[in-house]
Amino acid sequence: MNSTQREDHIDRALVALNEGRANDVLSLCQAVLEANMNDAEAWSIYGLAGLQFEPDKAVQALQRAIQLEPQEPRWRIHLGVGLGKIQRDVEAEQVLLDSVELTNGADEALIPWSNSLLKLGKLDQATTALRDAANKNGSSALWMHLSNILSANDDLIGSVAAREKAYSGHEMPIPEKLSIANQHVLLGQYDQSQKYVDDLLAYDNNEPETIFLAANLKRWRGELDDAHEFLSSAVQKNSGDPRLLLALLDLNRVEDNGKLDAAKTFAENASLPIPMRRGLAFVVARRADKSGNYDEAWQFSLKANGLYDDGAVSQIDLYRKQIEMGLNMFPQIEEQKSENDQEHIYVIGPPRSGGSLLQTIIAAAPDTFSVGERGALMAWLLPLLEQSSSNDQALAEFNRIAADLQKADTAGIVRSLGHEDAKIFVDKMPHHSHVAGLIAKIHPKSKFVDVRRNAHDMATSILFHDFTDKFGYSRSISDIADYLVFQREAIQSWQKAGMEILIHDHNQFLDAPEVNGEKLFQSLELPWQASYLDPEKRKSTVRTFSALQVRSKVTKAYSGRGERYREFMGEVAGILDELNAIE
Repeated sequence: MNSTQREDHIDRALVALNEGRANDVLSLCQAVLEANMNDAEAWSIYGLAGLQFEPDKAVQALQRAIQLEPQEPRWRIHLGVGLGKIQRDVEAEQVLLDSVELTNGADEALIPWSNSLLKLGKLDQATTALRDAANKNGSSALWMHLSNILSANDDLIGSVAAREKAYSGHEMPIPEKLSIANQHVLLGQYDQSQKYVDDLLAYDNNEPETIFLAANLKRWRGELDDAHEFLSSAVQKNSGDPRLLLALLDLNRVEDNGKLDAAKTFAENASLPIPMRRGLAFVVARRADKSGNYDEAWQFSLKANGLYDDGAVSQIDLYRKQIEMGLNMFPQIEEQKSENDQEHIYVIGPPRSGGSLLQTIIAAAPDTFSVGERGALMAWLLPLLEQSSSNDQALAEFNRIAADLQKADTAGIVRSLGHEDAKIFVDKMPHHSHVAGLIAKIHPKSKFVDVRRNAHDMATSILFHDFTDKFGYSRSISDIADYLVFQREAIQSWQKAGMEILIHDHNQFLDAPEVNGEKLFQSLELPWQASYLDPEKRKSTVRTFSALQVRSKVTKAYSGRGERYREFMGEVAGILDELNAIE
């Protein structure tokens, strides 16, 4: 076999390896080895292909390549990757480390080595190595790999920062800009997102995805007139785009009622994506409710709730198990020592209870910042309660992670806010009621506020809005009532266990905002000013369904609507009556 034939065989073997045709790889490499038993590359490729058939023999082939050419790092990388594929992870990590040292930290060696560290549970070592190397050589590939690792491990802040560094000095592709802009939104970093949006609009001000995000940023910041003008113009230019129409109608302006027929047509169009049809059906339901057409409102809410395909169902039974486990743990857990003077206020009422409004009012106080619906501790605490086989196991795991959770949670909040001097954080998440006692042990300076509202109003408002699969109960009026009962029971259970939870009655607050606002602020030990009720003084960005309401003056306009649907509720109306009767 001459050199040209040899190169052809090796090239074809590599193509076959990438395509998963292992038998073809083995045949091609065998032909090369029959001509030259000292061909290191053929041995290495042969070994990679043979792992799925005879692992031990394949490893010997990979090792043979290294013996023939000990200074060639590719063969060590192949061996390390191969060992990892057959779960010999400790050996794999050492071999790949050797390849890193042999190449002086080349990307081709660092990336597989970092992957081997991850398999061994050494996340910190992997990320540190990648970050140090990327800072040193500016490698885009390393920054991107680091970003992917951080994202997979729920460090979205670090992931976005690494992704931005990957494009430092390079032109970022348009889809990547839009992706990063949306990730900044998830982090509550709206100013950073706006920079990308401005750049995207300068490139193409007719792209629906960019327009949609730009309008939402205006809406969440309370720039409602600007958002409406922006979307009106966009819909006029793109009349066939249902997503832009949905965003416009969701601003709830009377002058857009003429576009409702188009929304109904889109909602019935089976060729459109289900989420789009669902969103339009919901917005038609809410507008029918506002105009007094209650039968149409109810029917479109049912239509909308029938347009989910994520398989989510009510998980009230699971919620009750979470509470039971948490209550059993609560008296046995010691409070973590707080290493700083920062405080946390948790607004833990059900969805549509008035919690978003209250959050923005509280965040108007000095040195007090809204962190939106952050709920970062939930990612640790809920799995702990669900997956632990016993109370002892759950306790041991909680004690193992509690101190680190306190530090990481506070550091993450400060980093996302960009305010090192922030003193008080206001977090609003209904699911916090499941683990309130555990949070109180992690952040001993925490204060908790349960927001209560007329149960009929809450139930219908939940039914009329599009929730994620984390709120599977939101899709039928009976499941919603079951959830509201659970949520009330959860608060009562934590109070009986010894927790102090402040009760904020939303309906009473609307009757006398200044009196009840001052009363709550006194309980929270915050200075009160009546000006906090002024929407112009409430600058917190609100990324929830309540973005419109909290940007308006405190009003009773939405109170009492639930009673109008009593005839549609059947027996559920009685359950809601009982909830309203409970003090």
